[in-house]
Amino acid sequence: MTVISLSTGGLLIYNPLACTQELQDLLAPIIKDHGDPRYIVLGTVALEHKVYAGVFAQNYPKADVYLQPGQ
Repeated sequence: MTVISLSTGGLLIYNPLACTQELQDLLAPIIKDHGDPRYIVLGTVALEHKVYAGVFAQNYPKADVYLQPGQ
């Protein structure tokens, strides 16, 4: 998973991992400094990322989600 701070504020999350409490705790200070996730991008069809994208998006419902074609 990659987290990118956007110049316009907020975050882009690329290939999210499991949205565990530990991950949310790690993201909390980044979100505090840079704003909420605005975009969640699943740039792969690999199962290890695809399985977590929906749950991750549910935790950040204001974020726009982008998937590979056919997903």
